[in-house]
Amino acid sequence: MKSKRFDDFRGFIDIPLSEDDKASLAAANFEESDAFSFIEEMLEDGYKISISADPAHSSVIATAIGRGADNQNDGYALSGRGPDVLGGLASLAYKHITLCDRGIWTNRSDSTVASKWG
Repeated sequence: MKSKRFDDFRGFIDIPLSEDDKASLAAANFEESDAFSFIEEMLEDGYKISISADPAHSSVIATAIGRGADNQNDGYALSGRGPDVLGGLASLAYKHITLCDRGIWTNRSDSTVASKWG
C-alpha cells in the first residue's frame, strides 16, 4: 500500500548551475551558522530537509521538499550538491534564495521537472 505522501509527490526539480553560479558558490563564505539559519527558515516555511552522502560522486546532497497545501512548492523536491555538508546546503540555499528568490521553483525558465518514475 502506498502512502498518501507518495501520491502527493509531484517531481524532482532540476535547476542547473552556470559556471558563474559555481564560482560564486566556491567563493562564498557559507558557515555553520548560515546553514543552521537556512535550515531553520526552511522548516518554518514548511519544507522537509534531508542531507545524504553521495559516495559515488564524492559529494553531499541537500534536498528540500515542499510540504503542505500552503507551501508554494508543495510536492516538489529541489537538491543542491557540494563537496561536504556545508557545500550541499550552500548549493541548495543558493538555488532557493538567490536563483528562485524564495519563490516557486518551477517558475524559472531553466528548471525542469523529473518524474517520480525514472
